[in-house]
Amino acid sequence: MTDPPQVERVPDDDETPRRSVLSHRRESGRATAALVLGVAGLFLLPLVCSVMAIRVGGQALREIEAHPDLGGAERARAGRALGWIGIVAWLAAVVLAIVILAS
Repeated sequence: MTDPPQVERVPDDDETPRRSVLSHRRESGRATAALVLGVAGLFLLPLVCSVMAIRVGGQALREIEAHPDLGGAERARAGRALGWIGIVAWLAAVVLAIVILAS
């Protein structure tokens, strides 16, 4: 069994610089676009926006991987997931429509 890592305590006095809780980390615009397209793919233009969400989300993840100072990987993954959900829902609707019209 391994010992837990030792944490060095820094004295808390007025001379210790403090980091703001709200850091100003750059976010990927493509990641945000992927999330917006994924949501739009569920409600507005299912096939077009969903495919675009998957593509833009992939581009965003590659961009974030190439530039570690960028944030937004969670948004990119969520946009891609919503894109796939939109495509599956669209395909299910098409199959259901064909079944209904065939009967």
